[in-house]
Amino acid sequence: MKILILGHSSLVKRKIIPSLHKIDKIEDVEIASLSDKNIPGVSKMYSNYENALETTDAQIVYISLPNSLHFKYLKKSIEQNKNVIVDKPFLINLREYAEIQELLETSNSFVFESNVFTFHSGWKKFKELALMNSDKGSLVANFSIPALESGNFRNFKKMGGGAFNDMGPYAASVGLKFWESDAKNIYINKRIENGLISSFSVEANYGENKNLVGKFSFNESYSNYLAFESKEIFLYLMPAFSSPENMDVKILGLKNNETFEIQIKTDNTFKNFIEESIKTIEENEFLKSRNSLYNSVDEFFAFKQVLK
Repeated sequence: MKILILGHSSLVKRKIIPSLHKIDKIEDVEIASLSDKNIPGVSKMYSNYENALETTDAQIVYISLPNSLHFKYLKKSIEQNKNVIVDKPFLINLREYAEIQELLETSNSFVFESNVFTFHSGWKKFKELALMNSDKGSLVANFSIPALESGNFRNFKKMGGGAFNDMGPYAASVGLKFWESDAKNIYINKRIENGLISSFSVEANYGENKNLVGKFSFNESYSNYLAFESKEIFLYLMPAFSSPENMDVKILGLKNNETFEIQIKTDNTFKNFIEESIKTIEENEFLKSRNSLYNSVDEFFAFKQVLK
């Protein structure tokens, strides 16, 4: 299988290309980049995104461009009958999302959002332990990062930057994926710096005694964890989001007045996610893929509506 990547982003360099080279079913990797001309491990380079989409015979297109460009190239990819993976956030404009949904009604393209934290074995073990006795409790999420480099597109409003567009998919999907239910009530408080949302806090309810409290921010000390507290157990997972492939994940717990610790070995969330996407395409799980996409993106826009 061949994959075409639109954009040679930092994420592509650090995580996507190394992950693709570990996937047996990926035979060729092509890249369209406006700036880089020679990239190791790539079978073909394009200097123009449109030309790449019109020329390539790749079965999958991976869009790793500034958020403001997702709609344009997602639409073009679907019109070229490509299967598509899009960096989170899938889209940042509700009107454009409605247009993509309409386009997908007559398309056979498989489309996925690359929001991969739930593909880590640490998340799966955390969820299993947390919900073993009861699903009622409080989920606490925290993800903060230091200031980004000045040229990073996330620092620019016109490129779809800001903490919510970057981390909102985490905030919107963590409760959805944990309880497998959408939020019933949502409250969001935001902080604005230099015209951009630099941080936001979330409170959401997912039914009786199922509550999410979260804080997500730029320009703060690094913090990355999930915690769950119920009558039966307390659990703490670190790191929870964007886990590095070379770092073990740790789960700390308290149950029956006894503490415990579980070390989860290194795992590659992007490899797991892309392999699962390929499997979904090969097994033609069309309805499952559409429902999974829409559930997550619908929740993101439900949170974003409250943000206003």
